[in-house]
Amino acid sequence: MRYARVRLRCRWEDPGKRIRSPLHWRDDLERSMQGIACILRRQRCEECIVRGRCTYAGLFLGHGAPSEKGSEKYPWLHPFSFVFPAPGGDEERFQVEVTLVGKWVERLPYWLLALERMGRGRGHPFHVEEGEEWAEGQWITFYDGEARALLRAVEQRAPFPLVLGERVELRWIRPGRLLREGRPAIPLDFEKIVEAAHRRAQGLWRWYGEGDVSWDGRRLLRAARDVRLTPLGLRWEERHLYSRRQKQSVAVGGLMGGMLLEGPLAPFGELLAMGRDLGVGKGTALGLGRYELCEP
Repeated sequence: MRYARVRLRCRWEDPGKRIRSPLHWRDDLERSMQGIACILRRQRCEECIVRGRCTYAGLFLGHGAPSEKGSEKYPWLHPFSFVFPAPGGDEERFQVEVTLVGKWVERLPYWLLALERMGRGRGHPFHVEEGEEWAEGQWITFYDGEARALLRAVEQRAPFPLVLGERVELRWIRPGRLLREGRPAIPLDFEKIVEAAHRRAQGLWRWYGEGDVSWDGRRLLRAARDVRLTPLGLRWEERHLYSRRQKQSVAVGGLMGGMLLEGPLAPFGELLAMGRDLGVGKGTALGLGRYELCEP
């Protein structure tokens, strides 16, 4: 499976009017995308004759998805994941990270327009200064926000496998909502992380990839039992926020902190790279489930 990971660097015009909630970010960005993409505004999406090719409907509602590739085991998944600014940040500048999967990389200009349109609103004004693509292990500028000009095409790329030794630290940068039968998957072990990352990757592969995943999931799950996990301030932080779009409270809590992984980690380089870029667990379309890997 191929995807593109980009980040959009922005600046608040009024630092006192920051957006604090990931649900607020998601709801406003979805509404802005609908305003950009919709060409028949008086029709409901379910009745629209162009919904099969609509950018908004395809990204957020699943219209036009190749349903013959999915199944009950792999229900439809959004072809994107986010990392929104941390709720407690007070910096003037911030960034929004978006990972787009498969053919939806071609619709990246819609995201630029939607974010810019959102920033022109009176409630939380900001503007996009720069766009960068993660390519070959570094961030490369592809968009000049001041000139509103694309400097280079952003392409789909295969995941760049991580070269892992015998010890690595995994740290959650956004809550990892890993659940088992509707309950937090704690106590946590490495096998549960591998299972969540594999299920996420295989579900996306079924909908937006070609062929199948390039690893043996069962073999990786068996190998995961040989990796020891030591918690480093690891904890479950439950949190509920109100969604104006869904008109109800939504759980956005999960695992925070970090963990030390020790053992034969080399076989997991590609899978952990995809989990880092695409998120794992529940709520990835809200910006949950993102982690980083670093030397202990």
